[in-house]
Amino acid sequence: MAALLFLAAVLAACAAETAVAAAAPSAQSSAKPAAPQGQDDDEDDDEEDDDESEGPDDAPGTKAPAPGEGGAMPLQPSAQPPAESVPVIPARRFAEIERAEGEGEERGPGLLQKWLDVPDGMRVEGWIEAGGDWVAHNAKNRPNFGVNDGNPAQTVALNQAYLIVEKPLTDGTDWSWGFRFDNLFGVDADVFRPEGLLDNSVSWGKPSWLPVQFYGEMRAPLGEGAFDVKAGTFYALQGYEEGMAPYRPLYSTSYLYNFARPATYTGVMTTWRPNKQWEIYNGFINSPDHWLQGGWHSNYAGGFSFDSEDEKTEVSVTFTAGPSTSRQFIFDGAGVFGAPPDRLANTWLVSEVLTHELSDSLSISLELLQGVSSGTRDAAGAGSSASHWSGQGGWLSYDIGDDWAVIVRADRLHDPAGSRTGFKGDFYEATLGLRYEPTEWLMVRPEIRQDVASGARPYSDGTKGSQSSVGLDVMIRF
Repeated sequence: MAALLFLAAVLAACAAETAVAAAAPSAQSSAKPAAPQGQDDDEDDDEEDDDESEGPDDAPGTKAPAPGEGGAMPLQPSAQPPAESVPVIPARRFAEIERAEGEGEERGPGLLQKWLDVPDGMRVEGWIEAGGDWVAHNAKNRPNFGVNDGNPAQTVALNQAYLIVEKPLTDGTDWSWGFRFDNLFGVDADVFRPEGLLDNSVSWGKPSWLPVQFYGEMRAPLGEGAFDVKAGTFYALQGYEEGMAPYRPLYSTSYLYNFARPATYTGVMTTWRPNKQWEIYNGFINSPDHWLQGGWHSNYAGGFSFDSEDEKTEVSVTFTAGPSTSRQFIFDGAGVFGAPPDRLANTWLVSEVLTHELSDSLSISLELLQGVSSGTRDAAGAGSSASHWSGQGGWLSYDIGDDWAVIVRADRLHDPAGSRTGFKGDFYEATLGLRYEPTEWLMVRPEIRQDVASGARPYSDGTKGSQSSVGLDVMIRF
């Protein structure tokens, strides 16, 4: 209830801001938009004359939607870099796809930028997300296996009160430096928390604070492109769905996201952008989902992404290799997710993602994932000489006008040893959801979902082999 009251208060403040803007004189509303930073009014007058002779642009500007890498979520950034600089390639993950890295630019509505009068070269962004999943035959406040592992069932929870403070790298290939600090307060903190970081402060089902990302970074010119280095704790490379709520397509998450891949890295990551189409990643990290406490266990993380010249198709392949432990959220008989840390085992994980815009309003995304570990625990908690897991996921996104999008997701996780989920078997889900964005700062996502397990009974406290659920979240961005 407190989360809903907090959301209502922020919603009222955002509505007041919109009402003030709407009450501006009509002469101002018909005037040409203000010039971007670094461009004076005289340049605007000259360009206006040129525009009258050249005619309209090829495509009108559209509102940058929350990522879901589809027609509803275009690959190109919402703000293009200066023509005289070499553009930074849109990164594979949605949070970076929509992000405009140029000085003084921000993604989302940028309300905090205005309210706090943030200096040029800095960016402050945030959102509040609250929602719930109502699962048939599940008791209140029990775990939602597979649906949304941070959420207690049959209740409304504050998922993410998220604040980003960042000095982004400047666009192009010039030398620059920056940093980023992401603060999360909500029940999702337990989903992202690496082992060894705030172990005694973050627990399942309770809103907690977690510094999800904190790193420094630097950019240097290299040939005709740019070479970036960042060090600290940051989101992992693998996968299609993004951890940050506005930048994933649906409220609930897939089995691939929940069980098959890590959430964060701690270490050093480099990104080389030799041209507009390619990004090449190389990094040395601690065991995925582990912080520095407990020692350093060197892993390699790397891969590449390729963005077609027309920005309609993107392919990425990423992988990790090295000694690590499972990121487990296992039903332990008492209804608690989060098994004790597994023993170290050599682990290899590969993820492939393909996204293609079929039309201006329709897109499809596919993810494949394969993992092998030399000695994780099986579903009974016993040691195993080796285990493997694999998964496939697909997303279809269709825009309906400017405010609505329909999103369909289906995925499968193959976990024959139960080393990822705690249950031996295959796990399937299909979700149909809507995304409604009447303004830049408000997003509502209702959905219905069906889950089925083959060879296991993981749902409703380990008593059922299938479950049906409905979910809804409301998000305010600022």
